[in-house]
Amino acid sequence: MSDNVKIASSISTPFKSDFSIRCPEKIASSFFNKNRLSNTKKFKGSSISNINDDNKYKHVTSYFSYRGYSRLHEFFNSFDFIMLERKYTSFWSLDISKCFDSLYTHSVTWALKTKKHSKETTSSKSTFGNIFDRLMQSLNYNETNGIIIGPEVSRIFSEIIFQQIDCNIEEDAKNSKNKYLKGIHYEIKRYVDDIYIFALSDEICENLYHIIENKLREYKLFLNTNKTTKTKHPFITPLSKSILATKKIINTFIESLTERQTEDESQKTFLLPKKIWKKENLISNFLNDLKGTSIYDSEINDVVNLYSLSAINNFIFNIVENAPHQDILDKNASAFRELFHVLIDISYHLYTVSPSVSSSIKLSTINLLTVNFFSAFIKDESNSIRLKIYEHTKYFLESGWFNKLYHLEDHNFLLEAMNILLSTRIMGSDFMLDHETIKKVFKFKDNKKKIEFDSMVKGEESSNYFQITSLLYYIGNEEKYNQIKSKLLSHIDTKLKDLSDIRINSEMCYLFLDIVACPYVCDNDKKKWVRNLLSMWKGKKPTEESVSEWTTKLSSFPWFISWDHLELFNILERKELLKGY
Repeated sequence: MSDNVKIASSISTPFKSDFSIRCPEKIASSFFNKNRLSNTKKFKGSSISNINDDNKYKHVTSYFSYRGYSRLHEFFNSFDFIMLERKYTSFWSLDISKCFDSLYTHSVTWALKTKKHSKETTSSKSTFGNIFDRLMQSLNYNETNGIIIGPEVSRIFSEIIFQQIDCNIEEDAKNSKNKYLKGIHYEIKRYVDDIYIFALSDEICENLYHIIENKLREYKLFLNTNKTTKTKHPFITPLSKSILATKKIINTFIESLTERQTEDESQKTFLLPKKIWKKENLISNFLNDLKGTSIYDSEINDVVNLYSLSAINNFIFNIVENAPHQDILDKNASAFRELFHVLIDISYHLYTVSPSVSSSIKLSTINLLTVNFFSAFIKDESNSIRLKIYEHTKYFLESGWFNKLYHLEDHNFLLEAMNILLSTRIMGSDFMLDHETIKKVFKFKDNKKKIEFDSMVKGEESSNYFQITSLLYYIGNEEKYNQIKSKLLSHIDTKLKDLSDIRINSEMCYLFLDIVACPYVCDNDKKKWVRNLLSMWKGKKPTEESVSEWTTKLSSFPWFISWDHLELFNILERKELLKGY
């Protein structure tokens, strides 16, 4: 049995703790279905697999089905939260400091057994704990302190540890001098590394705080005292208050834009745009209302903007999925155009003032949904929509917000901007960026203007896998970018000349495999790099027959990138469905 199968099968066992309001419960049963763009009925919103809807979709959302809430604000707005507020008078919020960075990989064996047992079985390589420990180390260059942030396996790893800590907290509370019982004196709810105490009094919260602090310390974890908050009735956090207000604003706004109608023959319901008066005032009023929900907290403002982008994404999806008959679309083509112009204006504003990877995925999905909808059903207005998206994308890449990101990232590659740029690629060559903007975004050196954008051709450390592959994906075989492509291929050639560390350098491995599989690279270049690999691997010069055979094998299917632009929606959707921490 492989290590991955052992891990997966172990997760199928019942969870230990009911403190957790989000944890894996079983392996998801859904599967991935290709070519979903051909049928808008199969578009769906974004959430990880939940137990209740696990069988509804043919697009895999995550490897595991999760019990509980996919977003924290869903818990704060739930009936469960209302019942806790009804029963208890004190509510404390705690936060674990630098959670994933602080997790000690060996502690998974402590959580599964005991620290003493794990030390006695250190030499054993067949136990689940040691297998998982080694896996997490191998993902992080054999480091034992800290785990990789992002992959689903990291969430599973941390949840195993935290569920044992939950059990230890409950046991210590029960055995304390006050004999606190869960469900009577208190309730604790944990969302990943955020811990919430509901209790009959502040004194109980205080005592539980110290128990939690001690149990976390045993696993080399610590509370962030600066983020501890204490709340009396009503139990409402600034975040939940802002989300509730935002939800009302968005619902009112959507109702002002569309009206639900029913087709005579099919009795199918659809959303028909209303006449828009004074578009600029409409947009300004809506955005100002949103600002008012979180004006004193920039972090909450970012969450509100992401929530609003998600709502607009869902709104557009609803329009697209339930599109009326073609006759109705033709008759109301200009109204649909004006509606989507407003939605694009707002979406780009929300993204620009709160750029993040998550919001870029939302906006990219909005771009793709919109372009495909108009291309398929309202073709006469398709170019108007594409031009609007192009103008906003170019404006963002020239804005102060982008420049701020550019310098904050210390000239590292900006994934936030790149997702947006790549989403526009489906619009065709007429709506691609000019050379100067591309050179800035991808950090080329401009000798004519004596401006240096931390050039791709400057040195090995100045560009990375994402920068190279994204640029190649964007320019493809477009002749107008031949000069840029020539420099890019030259740089790739420099990076792939020495493949001696490809076994341990994941970025080098990814780059080699994806470039060899890329349809925009000629066979002679591919063979040159494959020849380098075989020479290093075999320790001697390979035959040309062997080089050709391996080049064909390695380029016969995509590795980590799908170079087909039509697959971008599926890729973005998968990213959207995988919730990071």
